[in-house]
Amino acid sequence: MKQTILKVNNLCKSYFMNKTELKVLDSVSFSLEKAESIAITGPSGSGKSTLMGLCAGLDNPDSGEIILCDQDINSMNEDERALLRLSQTSFIFQSFHLMPTLTALENVMVPLELQNNANKETKERALELLSKVGLKERQHHFPSQLSGGEQQRVAIARAFINQPKILFADEPTGNLDSHTASKIQDLLFELNQQLSTSLIIVTHDNDLAAKANRTLKMKAGQISE
Repeated sequence: MKQTILKVNNLCKSYFMNKTELKVLDSVSFSLEKAESIAITGPSGSGKSTLMGLCAGLDNPDSGEIILCDQDINSMNEDERALLRLSQTSFIFQSFHLMPTLTALENVMVPLELQNNANKETKERALELLSKVGLKERQHHFPSQLSGGEQQRVAIARAFINQPKILFADEPTGNLDSHTASKIQDLLFELNQQLSTSLIIVTHDNDLAAKANRTLKMKAGQISE
């Protein structure tokens, strides 16, 4: 039986520039099931990142419905949405966003530290994830001592530490060379399946999009499969 993790209905979003309305999203609807992966593609300015930000509760739509993990996030206040993001979602960014003063192991543990859930088991889980991404031997290294590909692997391990129901990835291989990007892509989908985490990826990379279960193509604020 399918389990819907995210449902978006008739989402609209506009911004105003010099009193001129710019419609970024126009009646967007789609759903995401447990363990499913979706790639969102389209030209720059088509609304991809705006859509992902709204789905994650980082911004408010003008109209429409977003049901994330069975909760209507439009009806939540910012504190409630922050708690939902922390407990149910994770993010992977193009620029890694690791904390420079923390080791690889400590960076992976950060999400659970923020939830005050850190304990001996947290460290063991972090080490297990670092092993899965091939970096157990680099656990005590700081980000400045790691290559770009290694930093992104730490970021991926960190994203999975709280066993999220949904993971949002914004151009996760955009800053990597093609060989390293291919390895990161394989790792991302491998963990997606192993841990049954739903995955939404915003990308310009056709190879990455092809590995997802579905591709949603955006153009002028509208989406089609």
